[in-house]
Amino acid sequence: IGLNKLSDMCFVTQEYPLLILLSILCLAIAEPAGVSFINFSEKPVKLFWLDEKNNSEKHVLDLQPYDDVGINSHIGHKFRYRLPGEEVNTIEVSEDSEVHVVGPDIVKVSCQSTSGEIHALIKPDWAPRGAARFLELVNMGYYDYCALNRVVEKFLTQFGISADFEMRTNFRTRNIPDDPPLDINFRPGFLSYAGHGPHSRSTEVFIVMPGVSSNQIEYFGKNPWETPFGYIVTDDLHNVVNKWQVYGDVPPHGEGPDPQKIYLEDGYDYLNKEFPKMSYLTQCKIVREASVENGVSEEL
Repeated sequence: IGLNKLSDMCFVTQEYPLLILLSILCLAIAEPAGVSFINFSEKPVKLFWLDEKNNSEKHVLDLQPYDDVGINSHIGHKFRYRLPGEEVNTIEVSEDSEVHVVGPDIVKVSCQSTSGEIHALIKPDWAPRGAARFLELVNMGYYDYCALNRVVEKFLTQFGISADFEMRTNFRTRNIPDDPPLDINFRPGFLSYAGHGPHSRSTEVFIVMPGVSSNQIEYFGKNPWETPFGYIVTDDLHNVVNKWQVYGDVPPHGEGPDPQKIYLEDGYDYLNKEFPKMSYLTQCKIVREASVENGVSEEL
């Protein structure tokens, strides 16, 4: 077998074990690399491996919306996919452990709250895994009737303990890996995950509040799990977010709700009794492009 032909077959060896010698030669010709793909479109997407030698495509897998799928590949391998109504997109593997976004570069989310509607622009390229988890949760109604349980003026608002006991229990320990930091400077309105250590992100998200100090802004993002994945549009920060009920920080730093009690089966009864003026997100949904208003087109 010629070396060029052997190189072309390296990808195939990941799915169909051939001779040990062939595998060894493949490793010597093309450096192995793990690669992940996340689908941010609304429908399944077919992913193909490009066999440049034979000018053909081989179907690799079907990517479901918000799925994070990893495969074994090699540096230099190319993959293709096509979204409805768009041209063919080509992805080339350039290094190990890459995560590639399949689909739009901005996804819009609208959330009704007890003080009005907010609009978020989600940026998959900033933090693919964080953005995918958030959109997955929005799509399944996880954040509907969710308490804004940690509102601290000129600091942050934190939410993400679902009103549905089974949902919050199920996702509480379903952590996702951290996204590589891109050195994006935080600003008011940015969305990121709360966490307690590396790879601890699950469902709890915070919004940077208006009026936050420059010192605090510089501190956001120092932890590996604090990678921003989107932001609230500016007008909504001042017209809606600033109206949310402030109960202060969590114990022992403040007198706000205890998140450990919210996770209990009667957690929302506890909120209703002890914090009757609590603000809530009443419904969150992904905004389809056809219904996006001109006023929600803000871009950084």
